Amino acid sequence: MLQKHPLYVYVSFFGLCLVVIIVWSRRRSAAEKYVASLPLVSIDGVDPKQAWATNARAVIEKGLREHSGPFRIMTSTGVKIVVRHQLTEEFTRSRSISGVETLRIDGFADYPGFEAAQVAIGSPLLRSMLVHRLSLSLDIIRKDLRDEIEVATQEILGDSPNWTSRKASTDFSALAARLISRVLVGTPLCHNQQWVDVTNDHTLLSFTAASELRRTHWMLRPVLHCFMDSCRSLRRTATQARSQIANELERRETTECGPIEKLDASSCRSDGLHWLSQEIQESNSKADIAAAVLHLSLIGVQTTTSALSQVRHLGVLVREIATEKVLRQCASFASIHNGLHSSLHEMKQTDSFLNESQRLSMGYLSMNSVALHDVTFSDGTKIAKGACCVLESKLLDDKTYPSPLEFDPNRFSQTYAKPQQPALPKPSFVATSVEHLGFGFGLRTCPGRFLAADIMKMLLAYLVLHYDWQLDPSEDYPMTMEIESMMILHPEARMKAVQHMCQHKTFIEPLRKEIVTVIGEHGWTKAGLYHLKLMDDFLKESLRITQGRLAMARVCTLETVFADGSVVPKGAGCMIEANFQDSTLYPQPEFDLTRFARLREREGKAQSWQYVSTSVRDLAFGYGIHTCPGRFFAANVVKIALAHLLLKYDWSLGDDAGADSGLETESIRLIDPEMRVRFKKAARTQSPL
Repeated sequence: MLQKHPLYVYVSFFGLCLVVIIVWSRRRSAAEKYVASLPLVSIDGVDPKQAWATNARAVIEKGLREHSGPFRIMTSTGVKIVVRHQLTEEFTRSRSISGVETLRIDGFADYPGFEAAQVAIGSPLLRSMLVHRLSLSLDIIRKDLRDEIEVATQEILGDSPNWTSRKASTDFSALAARLISRVLVGTPLCHNQQWVDVTNDHTLLSFTAASELRRTHWMLRPVLHCFMDSCRSLRRTATQARSQIANELERRETTECGPIEKLDASSCRSDGLHWLSQEIQESNSKADIAAAVLHLSLIGVQTTTSALSQVRHLGVLVREIATEKVLRQCASFASIHNGLHSSLHEMKQTDSFLNESQRLSMGYLSMNSVALHDVTFSDGTKIAKGACCVLESKLLDDKTYPSPLEFDPNRFSQTYAKPQQPALPKPSFVATSVEHLGFGFGLRTCPGRFLAADIMKMLLAYLVLHYDWQLDPSEDYPMTMEIESMMILHPEARMKAVQHMCQHKTFIEPLRKEIVTVIGEHGWTKAGLYHLKLMDDFLKESLRITQGRLAMARVCTLETVFADGSVVPKGAGCMIEANFQDSTLYPQPEFDLTRFARLREREGKAQSWQYVSTSVRDLAFGYGIHTCPGRFFAANVVKIALAHLLLKYDWSLGDDAGADSGLETESIRLIDPEMRVRFKKAARTQSPL
């Protein structure tokens, strides 16, 4: 062979093949070229990835300030494209942009121990269960939650009449886990301390392990995760959870409802485990039911505790409304209706409170996503397949929210008219709109937001009416931490709500009065939680101020071209400009407790500006097809928990407590894990709970 063809012929042939391979591998689509041409925003003199890790909010603010179109940011998991807010409707309608696919990139869903996220990626099981089972059973769930809150708070917080100093994060994460477990696995498993510990540990370790993996080089992650302590612990807790779920299913088959294949709509259970079993049986799915429960538990605990974290702003409200208003509303609400659906709807003040809390906590960005195909928007913006992207949320824009960084519990319910104000998002906690993406929008609307709102209102009402709270005067820790433009809880302290409530103690009594009045009139029902407007606004404003300027981190699975010519190539990460702290939408972006209450009154629409609302200017819970399906559930959990904690205990921050300095990590503000609060059993002769 070599005698017929000289050696140089073979060398030339293989050289040509190598050139072809190199050229082909470097070939880029038009969308990929467009994305590569977008400005990469960083702090002057600082490596883009390092700038994001140390001061993400400054990076986002610089990008939004200096660029009118899309731009790129270098996050801990790669480049993401920030899609501007005016494209929210297109972004959330596009079926080529997926939110769950980001779990592979940011949540490491393909790694052992993180398998719970795989259920959300590869199957419609969770959304189907939330929409067709859980949302239709809210009346039953509310009664279970009312009973569970009373039992759980007694066991976890106790009823001492004296001030008790304890680490809040431990007690209140357990409380959130109990409430979520009551909905997902029912009794008796939700009362099993081993199960509560496993769900708590799994939630904490999921975030801790993912955070540690993101700090390692991407090429070494497939090997390093086998030896990292956090990843090993996560795999161990996942195994324990699977064992307990298997034992519970076996117990049900033998003592209650019979085998899964014989379950029907009239079966004896009304909890997530039963509904998931029905969905799997009816769809002939092979989905991992234990992984599904773990994933829903992780989302529920994280959402509930994150919303509860905003109670630090309670003290601000007393300067805006009468002292007796909230407590009178809550007491009347509970005593008259005692659990009727209408009661939660009437808690307008609490609703406004939660809305405002959510608004502040969401930050600048929303809807972390991945492009499944190349996408081109109407303004020419392009996202290539496989690219990660996020949406600008505008929740901190002072044009929509005067003093956007200020917590205003009445923002969604009080009259606030200014000339030349733009259209405002809906003040209702569970409403979704382009302006407020707390619970997503359109195809991305969270189907669990109604339950979330119920839980949040009920718990908040109980906390306000039964307890007094204060921060331990001997402690002085920052309240929050920022990670990637969002203000979130530290993994070790998932009770930021109570800590925030302690910081602004004067707001506690107005909130208690709302809970007493509304719950007294409507009971722990959907209407009751809905009418906790003060609480709703509180959560919405907190969500807004903690989110930063970017939203919806995504990865493009196909090249995408937007209407403005922006292109996101396949495989690229992208985010959308959220404007949670944009002074043009939110004048005076400081924390404003009454921000959303005023917007609601200005529009004259009681259904607007709710905590779970989504819109192109409110991306806290996503928008369109990127809307969070679990936002109603999360809102229910947080409201119920906060209500119970506020009613049953007194809380205090202490005279010498420090300011809310927080810790900012990648533009998200987190709570300090060592924060301690002082609380005691509230001395009240009447309570609607």
